[in-house]
Amino acid sequence: QLCDYRDNFEGFAELGVNLVGISADSPSKHADFAKEHGFKFPLLSDPGQTVAKAFGCTSMWTFGKINRANCLVNQKGEIVWKKVEPFGATRRRASELKDVIEVLKKEGKL
Repeated sequence: QLCDYRDNFEGFAELGVNLVGISADSPSKHADFAKEHGFKFPLLSDPGQTVAKAFGCTSMWTFGKINRANCLVNQKGEIVWKKVEPFGATRRRASELKDVIEVLKKEGKL
């Protein structure tokens, strides 16, 4: 998923979007992963899943556990769109996110 976002980084930048990846992995693991895959955006560590819980990134399909999610946050810090995947194997493609971003921008939410 992140490699798809990396490959479409310029498209997100053109839409005025800053990408950030967040997971429970350690900063050193993130650094190695980012270097290996050439990410141009930061990967942040959330070891206690505090951010994930605050953003409501849980799924009823996994009995309330944290799942892969995409959140779009506006300049005011408000979550204007969120998609929590029902299972860890599912994900949003960059093209899907760009379509959502364009709609939200037209609606004045981003």
